[in-house]
Order: sequence, then structure tokens, then C-alpha cells
Amino acid sequence: MSDHISTATPMSQSAPIFRLPADVLLELFESFSTYISPQIQCFSHVCHSWRELIHRHEPFWTVIKLRLCDTSVEKAEYWLARAGPDTSLDISLHALPQRGEAPPVHPHFQTLFHVLRRTVERWRKMEIQIHRDLLVHCAKLCVGNASRLERLTIDGIGEGNDEKDSTAGTFVDISLRCARPSGVIASFAYCVPKFHSTFGSSLTRLRTRIGGIYMAQHFLDMLRSCPNLIAWTLEGDSRYAIVEEVSPVLVHLPHLVDLTIKEAPGSASVVKRLMMPSLEKLHVEGQEWSEYIVDIGEYLLRTSPSLSNLAFVIANPLASYLTGRYMDVSAALLRVTRFAITPHPLMYDVFFDISLPNLEVLDISSAPAFVARYIMQSSPLLQSITLTKINNPSFIHISLPHLQTLNIDFLVDSFRNLEAPQLEHLYVDIDGIHDDEETNDGAHLRAFIERSRPPLCTMRLLSVAIGDDDLLGCLAMLPQLTSLEVSSSNITDATLEALTVRRPPANQPDASDYLLPHLIEVELRFNRAVTPTAFDKFLSSRGNPPSTVIEQMNPLRFRADVVVSQYRAASAWQRGDTL
Repeated sequence: MSDHISTATPMSQSAPIFRLPADVLLELFESFSTYISPQIQCFSHVCHSWRELIHRHEPFWTVIKLRLCDTSVEKAEYWLARAGPDTSLDISLHALPQRGEAPPVHPHFQTLFHVLRRTVERWRKMEIQIHRDLLVHCAKLCVGNASRLERLTIDGIGEGNDEKDSTAGTFVDISLRCARPSGVIASFAYCVPKFHSTFGSSLTRLRTRIGGIYMAQHFLDMLRSCPNLIAWTLEGDSRYAIVEEVSPVLVHLPHLVDLTIKEAPGSASVVKRLMMPSLEKLHVEGQEWSEYIVDIGEYLLRTSPSLSNLAFVIANPLASYLTGRYMDVSAALLRVTRFAITPHPLMYDVFFDISLPNLEVLDISSAPAFVARYIMQSSPLLQSITLTKINNPSFIHISLPHLQTLNIDFLVDSFRNLEAPQLEHLYVDIDGIHDDEETNDGAHLRAFIERSRPPLCTMRLLSVAIGDDDLLGCLAMLPQLTSLEVSSSNITDATLEALTVRRPPANQPDASDYLLPHLIEVELRFNRAVTPTAFDKFLSSRGNPPSTVIEQMNPLRFRADVVVSQYRAASAWQRGDTL
């Protein structure tokens, strides 16, 4: 390959871009292809030299996206020829009929699969979207030694994208061989895989999304062939429950550390036949608290001694099928370090009696304040707390000596009773619209900061009814702050004026008395009383320091825009420039 690219005419040769070395041009092409949707091959139409350069560069042709049509075979062969004989390939195939059409086998379907099957040893990623009635053909494609495979995705979509799912479960046979040391990631949607050969043993992460009726044994057979799984995600459908079967055989998954169950009724009949001694993380999602969720939690807390990261995320905790039963997990929670829950009312009283002495991360939603309070009081090692949709939030004095991150969606008077002297990151996102005359968010926040005097580095205030006086009072106590966001607030240009760095007097060259000397990032949105003029002045003072003292500051990076009611300024800070 020549060092420089030349063109056919003297006039075009005079353009600077045509005098760039070939390797620089290739880097530019790669950069453009990352951020612009048209594929890199569009540059090959500019001139003969660029076309020759692009067509000789094999990496440009290794990502092959195919849609089943009359030209798909031709395109596949064209790209494979330019990708070279030994490069790894990322292939995606979209083989779905138009909405409302029946899924007949396209006349070129078999030919295309034959072309792709010849490249199985070079697959790095293979993604197939196919109508579930045609899944049987995937068995003919997924055959052979896929020694380079890192990721396999097969989506068996039904007509209407599962809106009219057949109740019968769908299966796909996978007969690939792979012995990749770092393992393979696989994802299957609207079908359950049947692994043949050694492929199941190479899987480390598996996602199974189902729509239809399956037997518990179907999943147990699948998992039995995957002894090296590290993570498994099962996504179900509330319309279909997995049919429970009495099976005396247990499936051992000695390496599984991460289990996620999402809206999968009947999944307890699968989970309770699994032995997962290394399980560390359990994440369960559902529309309602149901018996199967309680069964899963109780079983795994009893049988998985390493389980320390728990999350039960329930969309509608008050709508439940529980009948006087709650999860008995009090003893097992002693070892838990991360806990997220949307509790059912039957569970409220349980929290009076439990202790979480090792808890470090707490995320609790849609619960009364006393539930959150009791958990916080029983967890002296808490480092991160997220509280959302807490009913009537109120707090007595609670000391949180190790807390570093706090994420809440409320500010109340009793918030000042929290004491967090090591807090580094504070996120407040008030849910809903507040009447500015009846709220006093700013005073509550200021009282909290005044009591704790935390070494905050990051503060995000979204829809917080705070004005200039309270915000500046807070900022005066936060000299270490590096990142600030204030959106939909009551602040005015007075705040920016106070944050503007002024040239020190000539007789005091070492003066450094200004707010937030370490500020690096600022984001202001929808603060209607803030004008672009004030913000430009503020940024100018921070980005173009007039004295040697101020030059010690980090240059300010602005990440967003200032939105005012009348207009939108088009300044450098809107583009996220570093000033």
C-alpha cells in the first residue's frame, strides 16, 4: 500500500485531504463510521483511489449486516471476498417477513445459509432474527467448529413481535463446537435452545427470553449442558407460567454467581432444582409480589451461602397474590451487603426484627418511611443509599458515618436529621411538580449540609425548589465540589454572578476567595431566570483565568445547555466545548 493517496486530476490533487497518508485516511474513515449511520463504504464512491484503499482494507468488511432479500446472497459473497480469508466476522441476519405476511422460506434462504455456514470458524459474533416457524433452519446453520465465537444471539420472533404468540414453546438446536477459554455469551428470545456437542460447556453468560408454555424440564435440560455458566437471565411472560414438574434430579451450576429472573411465573419450579453454591447476586423483577418470587428468595437464601446481593423490584407491590405470607429471610440477611427491595405490606413488620450489619448498598422504593428508617438504623456500614417513592418521608436522628452516595427524590424538614459526614455524591430528583410558594426544598438541603458538612464532590439537583440564597449558602460549605447540576430550579443570574471568578485586586495578587475553586463540570437546564449572557460571563471567567492564582483551577467543562423561556443561545458552551 502506498504511503500517500493520489488522484487522477491536478485540481483534485491540490485538495489537502488527498495529500494525507493512507493510514491517516483509514483512521478518519473509521472515526466517521463510528458516529455516522451510513456505512464506511460510502466513502469508496468519492474517487478511485479512496475506493481502492477501502476495498483493500479488510477490517472494513468484517461487520456484515444482511436482510433476507433477492440480493442478500450476492452481498454476503461480495463482503466475504473483501474481508479476506482469515479475519474474524461479525454477522447479523434479519430474516423476518413483512408485518402481516406469512413466513414462507425465501427462495435464497437455503443458499444464504450455505454461504454463511462456510464461515462458521471465523464467526466472532453471530446475530439472527428469524420467524419462529423458520427456527428449524438455524439448526442447519449453527453447525461446526466456532472456535472464535464470542457472542451468539438468536431471536425467534412471532408475527406482531410476540403480541399474538402461539402458546406452544419453540426450540432451536445448536450444534456448534467451541473451546474458547474466556467463554461465550449467548442470548435466545422466544425460543429455548437445545445444546448439542460441546457448545453448552463453553457458555459463561446466557439470556433466555420466552413467550409461550414450557415445562420446567426444558430449562433443566438446557442448564445441565451449561456447567460453566457464570450468569443466567430468564425473562418470562406474565401470560404464561412455566409448567411445574416433580423432578428428583438436581442440576449443579458450581460457577454461577449472577441470577436474574424477570416476570417469569412458575420459575420457582426451575430454580428450586438448581444447586448454586457460588451464587452472589439475585435480581428478581415482577409486576406483583407472587408466590413464586417468595419461593425463589427463600430457597436461594437458604441454599446459596455466598448470596450477598439481593434485589426484588416489583412494579405494583400493593397488587399481590400473597395471602398472609411473607418472605422469611431475617437470618440470611445478616450476610447481605447489597439489598434492593420494593416491599409488600405484609413484609413491613419483618423489618422491625431484622438486622443488616454488613449492608453497604441499600435501594428501597415504594415503602413507608419507617421501613427505610429501620433498615438504615440497623446498617452501620452503609456506603450508598437510594430512596424513591417513600411514603411520608420523615427521619429522626440517624448517623451514617460511612455513607458516600445518597440518591433521593424528596426533601423534607426532617432531612436535616440525617448525619453523613463522609458524603461525596448527592443526587436529588424531586418527582412531580411543586408549588414554589409551599415548598422549602432549599432550606431543608441547606440545613442538612450545614449539619453534616460533607466533602461533596458531586451534587445533582433536579426539580428542586431552591433559590439563589439557599444554593449559594450550600455551595459556600462545599469547597471540594467538582461537578454541579441544577435543573428546573428558582435560581437566577445572581447565582452565576456569585460563581464568576473576578480578577484579584492589584494589591492582593494572591487573593483566591471565590466559590467552588475545584469546579470542573456544570450542567444547568430549564432554569428560566438564568440568561445566556450571565452564563457566558461565568464560563469566560472560569475558562480564561486572568491571573496566575486562578490559572491553578481546572478548565471548566460544560456538558449541557441553558434553556430559557424566550430563546436558546448558540454559544460554545452549548456544544460541550472545553473552555
